[in-house]
Amino acid sequence: MNSFKIYIPVRKFYFFQKREKGYLEGNLIFLDNNIKINDRVLNIDAVEMIHFPLFDDYAGKIINAEKVSEGVDNNVMLTLKSGEKIISNFQLTARYQIRDIREQLIQYYLAGKLDFLNLTAILGIEDYNAIQNFKQTLASYGK
Repeated sequence: MNSFKIYIPVRKFYFFQKREKGYLEGNLIFLDNNIKINDRVLNIDAVEMIHFPLFDDYAGKIINAEKVSEGVDNNVMLTLKSGEKIISNFQLTARYQIRDIREQLIQYYLAGKLDFLNLTAILGIEDYNAIQNFKQTLASYGK
């Protein structure tokens, strides 16, 4: 199961300094035909667009000499056909854990829900030739 922990940020201000703490609560699960956020199941047909603006933070990532990330600075934005927008922060416990949902991301792209540039960025496909090969793979996907 492709499940990530949902992160709930809590922002507090102390003497003009913003400090962010938060907690993990629930699960974010990506399946071929739906996305589950805790107990809410969103059928992929009800989703207009999926976008991952942040997806490269992971537990253990070195931020600076004194700080190591907890992997919670990742989020997905879902725009539903009803107009509702859902933003969910989630935790990655390993560097390339987001790529565990490769098949689901490809399904979302083929359904017109995920942008090609966002897909290739998430999958780490950057080289021109690799992108062209990936396009050919997608063209024959599911046939």
